[in-house]
Amino acid sequence: MSAMLNTPERRRYNNAHSRIKRAMEEATAASEKEALRQVGRDLSAHHPDDEEDPDCDRCGTPWPCSAAERAMRKVRA
Repeated sequence: MSAMLNTPERRRYNNAHSRIKRAMEEATAASEKEALRQVGRDLSAHHPDDEEDPDCDRCGTPWPCSAAERAMRKVRA
């Protein structure tokens, strides 16, 4: 197993997960929390592989794939 590379893509992915976690802590409505959980699941399913020029581990397209882009747009501050 290769070590996780510290690529811009991997940092962007990790930052999006951090924003999801913070947003869930601040969310008050159950429906908002569930929507954020789904965004987190979507992003987790479409993570970058550990290559220098990563592809999406799920769809095999260059990362970020359209699913990852949609998930990250939902959590941008």
